[in-house]
Amino acid sequence: MEKILIFGGTSEGRELALMCENSELPAYICVAGNYGSGVLGNLKHVKIIEGKKDSADMLSLIKELGISVVYDATHPYAAVVSKNIKSACKKSKIKYLRVRRKTDDFNDCIDGNSINNTSDDISGSVSVSDFSSIYLNRKSKKIYNNIFDFADVIEVPDIESAVEYLKDTQGSILISTGSKEISKYTLLDPKRLYPRVLPSYESIEACTKAGIENSHIIAMQGPFNTELNIAMLNFYKCSYMVSKQSGNRGGFKDKVYACKSTGTKLIIIKAPSEKGGVSIEEALKDIEMMNKAYKKNICKKEKNSDNKRDLTDSIYISVKAAGMGMGAYENMSIETIRCILEADVICGAVRMVDNACKIRGKYNTGRDFDKFVSYKTDEIVTFIKEKIKYKIKEKIKNKECKSAEERTQNIQNYNIEKDVSYNDINIHRYNIVILVSGDSGFYSLAQNLSEYVYRMFDEMVFEYKAGEIDLKTEFNILPGISSISYMSAKCMLSWHDMKIISFHGKDEDIVYEVKNNYKIFALTSGDKTVSRLMRTLTDHGLGKVLVYVGERLSYDDEKITCKYACELTEYNFAKLTSLIILNQGFNNRENENIESKSVISLFGIDDDRFIRDKVPMTKAEIRAVSLSKLCIKPDSICIDIGAGTGSVSIEMALAAYKGKVYAIEKNKEACRLIKENIKKFDLEDSTGDEYSNSCNNPAIEIINSEGYFMLKNFKERFSTLTHAFIGGSSGKLSLIVDKLLEINKNMRIVINAISLETASEIITIFKKYEKAGYSTQIVQVAVTKTKKVAGYTMASALNPVFIGLLHN
Repeated sequence: MEKILIFGGTSEGRELALMCENSELPAYICVAGNYGSGVLGNLKHVKIIEGKKDSADMLSLIKELGISVVYDATHPYAAVVSKNIKSACKKSKIKYLRVRRKTDDFNDCIDGNSINNTSDDISGSVSVSDFSSIYLNRKSKKIYNNIFDFADVIEVPDIESAVEYLKDTQGSILISTGSKEISKYTLLDPKRLYPRVLPSYESIEACTKAGIENSHIIAMQGPFNTELNIAMLNFYKCSYMVSKQSGNRGGFKDKVYACKSTGTKLIIIKAPSEKGGVSIEEALKDIEMMNKAYKKNICKKEKNSDNKRDLTDSIYISVKAAGMGMGAYENMSIETIRCILEADVICGAVRMVDNACKIRGKYNTGRDFDKFVSYKTDEIVTFIKEKIKYKIKEKIKNKECKSAEERTQNIQNYNIEKDVSYNDINIHRYNIVILVSGDSGFYSLAQNLSEYVYRMFDEMVFEYKAGEIDLKTEFNILPGISSISYMSAKCMLSWHDMKIISFHGKDEDIVYEVKNNYKIFALTSGDKTVSRLMRTLTDHGLGKVLVYVGERLSYDDEKITCKYACELTEYNFAKLTSLIILNQGFNNRENENIESKSVISLFGIDDDRFIRDKVPMTKAEIRAVSLSKLCIKPDSICIDIGAGTGSVSIEMALAAYKGKVYAIEKNKEACRLIKENIKKFDLEDSTGDEYSNSCNNPAIEIINSEGYFMLKNFKERFSTLTHAFIGGSSGKLSLIVDKLLEINKNMRIVINAISLETASEIITIFKKYEKAGYSTQIVQVAVTKTKKVAGYTMASALNPVFIGLLHN
């Protein structure tokens, strides 16, 4: 059977794909983006492959899918793509068919016998006087020698030439050449341009990057009939229309009639010359012939098997992700041991695979198996896929599979408790087991394994559905004893109320977690990691928290140590290490002098909790609204420009406890107060001498300088910024905003303004960025507080504040 691959999100490509779908003929279609797949919809028999591909990608795809014929239905102007497809087919030595679009058929379009897009009773805003002449020509069946005799048309070789021509003209321009080359029109006044592009994010973004206003972008799916083209040309008062010579399938004739009707000059980008290829009609007929052959082959198979599928044509692929517990044989479930004994393929980290080999040796199975050592999901799934393909090829070659009933009986009769030879057990499934440490659902690769395996199954079932093999698949996840449940039991502690963190391949704020939780369970990489964590706790006044350290849990040399953190700073531990930390002072904080993070409600810490002196400070209510607008995440990287007393910086750091805050303040006295407030709120580790950092990754970094100066001259230093608060700009607000968005176009920015002049400047800045597609919002907050005066409760109003939000 031919394996079909179609390239192109064009109307021809969609027509070929739907032909295969309706005929229930398995095929693949490649489209550039999710818009193309969205237009195709959900197809059962045709698999959609998204993403742009170069020649190497195409070659790899053709070989991987075993393609035997390729239909190149890409756009006539996509010459580079067609060249890459043709090259990949030539190297693969497979059939290549270029589906040629007819682009020189204008005379056929204006023949009176072939025009039927527009009715004779057109009325309304359409220019009837001009349009009537076309009808007279239809009725007389006049055929023009060329398009230039029919309408006001100019033909140019490329878009650059069209732009050069339009430079010396006036009037609006309807651009229907797509979004990929819209940047070439930037030499023209953007106010003249009205691009008609696909309603996709990529198309609209390309237009906005070219400086075209949102109100000028026409995002619609074509092709368009004559009336709609006329309506657009009239509505936007267009004097010119630029179009590729895309043929009738691309709506070219309707553009010609619309331009003729409205008196619009049509500028045509000449189509690249194409030699050879087949028409869409020929391609469809070709697929129809393949479908008949495919159906005939299916009928023949059904007849030969008396309408029953032979069991020897089936392969059962079973993939299981099994939790091995702590690693010792005694802690493994019977189900996991059974999977290991029955496995044809065993995958996992080196410790898991070694343990599995010992278990198979213990039971003396005598069965060969393949093993693959890796802890990376993608590597494991790639290996499994290759092994399954090899098994299928072997199956097709040998056709020697015993009945499923026999295997089932053997498995039922097998007693895992008996030390028997495995030679007599007939395994008809191809069993694959992926071993994970502890429990399969607790910090293991099983977290994202399901998605990978099911995707692999879908691809393989689709690939072999029409072949000689009936591929059946199953995937299961088996639990094991987790390290947290095992160690908690050993330490006689409950673990339902433990905070769980992991230091495997990532950083956690151990100080923050210990201060804010009574019980913590931590997975570490052992060795020096544990002693380093103990030193960190000790340096931050947490040396007296009780720590249980579990090494090589469940093995013969298992060891659990219980000491204070300060007593474990110089220990060397094994690599397989788990921790339980008990902060016995967590619920007894009334005697503490620090401003505990756990008793602070974000956002809007009371003003009197900050050391202020005479430095201006953003008030609690304004802080609450401003920071809620910022939407800070735990790992956000923030900047507070004009930090004042540091009240905003403090609250930013509390919210972004896994991230970082830059507090920029030009007043040296204010920087001193920020440092004091950091100490008061137990963030003392975040600052070094003279308002600079001595830590590798501090929570707050104080910078005694102006915001714009730092952003301009030390741009790389702030390359990871995600959120910005501007409380003071030293008259450089617009420049600061520009620099911030230059660093990260998706940065979320909140600005506070008290004066009307600053509020007016915010409006001007926001208008500028709205044109580039950004979202803006301005909130005016007026706060009134009560105070006691001579026994009376009086209302005291604070200055109203304007809060501006800018985000992409």
